[in-house]
Amino acid sequence: MPYELTETLYLDETREEVVKEGDPRARFLVGVEGQTISDEEAERLGLSGDKSQSKPAPPPDAATKAVHEAPADKAMDGPKTPKARGTE
Repeated sequence: MPYELTETLYLDETREEVVKEGDPRARFLVGVEGQTISDEEAERLGLSGDKSQSKPAPPPDAATKAVHEAPADKAMDGPKTPKARGTE
């Protein structure tokens, strides 16, 4: 019987640890919520029998936190388009 994912999951860069969507270590998509994978794949990934499906993400480091919490007034505007000559 196939294993149905209850959330979007990824593998880290070593392809050895399953992490949840949003985890900064996420590199390779395992599958999305509602998608099924084989029981063999679920067991290989350590998902079978473990409904939590992954270890909790570590707290973000200062650089990651700064990027995710940038103030809205500091948002980048699009590229500036130069004005045509004689229109200033």
